Amino acid sequence: MTKKIFIFLILALGAISPVLSWTQEKTDIPSAVIDKSLAEEPPLSQADIDAYIKIMPEMSRLMGDPQSAGQLAAGLNLSQIRFSYIIIKVPLAMALASGVDPKLLGLDSLPQALRPSDQELSLVKDNLEVLLEAAEETKRALGSGPGAAAQ
Repeated sequence: MTKKIFIFLILALGAISPVLSWTQEKTDIPSAVIDKSLAEEPPLSQADIDAYIKIMPEMSRLMGDPQSAGQLAAGLNLSQIRFSYIIIKVPLAMALASGVDPKLLGLDSLPQALRPSDQELSLVKDNLEVLLEAAEETKRALGSGPGAAAQ
């Protein structure tokens, strides 16, 4: 199970950088303000977990087209900041809940606001089975998408 989550975490984290860059470029907000805004976000909720399950199948599109993040966020009634918060914290919490070493994830280098709290970790653990199933479906879809045969 840890290998599955680690593979998906790599995919998910690959989508984070372009999305955060898009958030900053689109809104002309300095990164310090974005960091402060993320710190002011409420903890993850069940609604966030449900939204993340809907976001997962879109990860390959987000990596290839960060501009699509705005449409996806709007379609889920999420602000740009909340969207970014969810796509960062849920996969990190999934990895931690699956036993991945926090040092391997580089948690120490992340702002405190982006490190999953005990409450968030517990919520993700309660939903881990469904999150892993959705991650597996997403991984299969990515493997069967364009260019998969070339791999």
